[in-house]
Amino acid sequence: MGSNVTFARRAAGADASRLGAILDRALAAGPTAVFCATASAAPPDGALSPGRARIFLGLSGVRRMRIARSGQIRDVRLRTGQALFAGAATWHCSLPKRPHTVLSIIFDPAYTHVTCKGLTRHRGRVRAVPGVTHSLGVRTGGVAGGLVAALSGIAGTELEGRTALSLARALLLVMRRDLAAERPGVSKGRAAFMAACAHLRDNYHLPLTRDAVARELGIHPNHLSRLFRVHGARGFADQLTHVRMEAAALMLRGYALSVKEVAARCGYDSANYFGKVFRRSYGESPGAFAARHGDVDAGTAARDRPRWRRGGG
Repeated sequence: MGSNVTFARRAAGADASRLGAILDRALAAGPTAVFCATASAAPPDGALSPGRARIFLGLSGVRRMRIARSGQIRDVRLRTGQALFAGAATWHCSLPKRPHTVLSIIFDPAYTHVTCKGLTRHRGRVRAVPGVTHSLGVRTGGVAGGLVAALSGIAGTELEGRTALSLARALLLVMRRDLAAERPGVSKGRAAFMAACAHLRDNYHLPLTRDAVARELGIHPNHLSRLFRVHGARGFADQLTHVRMEAAALMLRGYALSVKEVAARCGYDSANYFGKVFRRSYGESPGAFAARHGDVDAGTAARDRPRWRRGGG
């Protein structure tokens, strides 16, 4: 789960500078190619459907990823200088086995999360590299939002080709500008909270616990709960459920998956328990939701938000 990144102990703005320098080097020669995921095939086991657009940029080595393209599931080998864009309505699956380094950006409505991490080989074994991460406290809108929408719109169409390459480069340049604009005065607590939220979206399909996530982020579990109380609209447990329910709604609307399959892909061992949680969130069973929304394009899934009362974490 992740790469053992510590968020809260770093000086505010330091990681933004490091990521900016990494992006500078990558933009000097790339991106050289862009792969675009589509929502044309059901996600396999281990796939992530976070309901947020994201882009991955290969910095070194080869990272194997799985996406949907033209109604089929395709394996993509993301090499140095190549990018992969996945819109909010799509899924992706990471299959990392070889040493590599990748820069990834998640475009959330409330923040933009940038991470650089990967795998290295040490004494014959492949293991995670300590990563660098930073959450930009700006909403995905304006120029960045327009570029994300444009990339999502042309994915899988005859316009993709070189147009996607130009749009992806422009989007990465905007991210470089935003990283350069970050100031040391940004709240460490707010940055740690946004990093925790991004971690939940990256790993919601796993059996996450508060203690495990806190350990991954290098902070105390009680401090993690405090971050969600102070900076969030809901507690840690409710936020994790919220992320899982959004992903479940996306899958139920866009793909012919059984309730048991959706439950497993959202981190639930029990389909019955998943059904109870989903009914509390959306006011109807997963089966009824799928029947009512099954003929609606997956791209509209993000418009359905679960109903929540603020809870503890």
